Amino acid sequence: MQGRFKQIRDFYGLSQAQFAQRIHMSPGFISNVETGRSNISERTIDSVCEAFPISRDWLTRGKGEMLVEVGEHNPVDKEGINSRVKEVRKWAGMTQEEFAGRIGYSKIQVHSVEKGKVAPSNQFLEKIVAEFRVSSDWLFTGMGSMETMEYGVDDQLINWLNDHPEVVRELRQRGGLD
Repeated sequence: MQGRFKQIRDFYGLSQAQFAQRIHMSPGFISNVETGRSNISERTIDSVCEAFPISRDWLTRGKGEMLVEVGEHNPVDKEGINSRVKEVRKWAGMTQEEFAGRIGYSKIQVHSVEKGKVAPSNQFLEKIVAEFRVSSDWLFTGMGSMETMEYGVDDQLINWLNDHPEVVRELRQRGGLD
């Protein structure tokens, strides 16, 4: 990700100090990020995406285009994020309990997020992005499509089969492979 920080600076013609000022960080921190001596927090990612029309997916994972259209730029759609979490769970065909286990949270936490009782943390959302390979731009902002280009039906099937070894055993037996 540190290379993408430099790419943003170069694109806008900014020094490390100017870039740091735009995202409310110190120039030393930017230097440390670009040289790999500092990690980038979710707060820093949020700051970059708020200060520039930068795609969160591109910044965090190097996927897609660097820029989002200025008219579309909306760092976090807090109103719709809860329904998108539920949409991912339904798309995956999981109960709240199964979904919670998959992302390392409790069923109560998932239920509370889906009902809008609590706002999901960035870590909660990033776990969903990583586990289900949904577009972080879509999950955070509601823009674009839910699925990333790299995540197709085959990947979904493989993940489901990995979670259901009893089905794999039965298929192997039926096919005479065991």
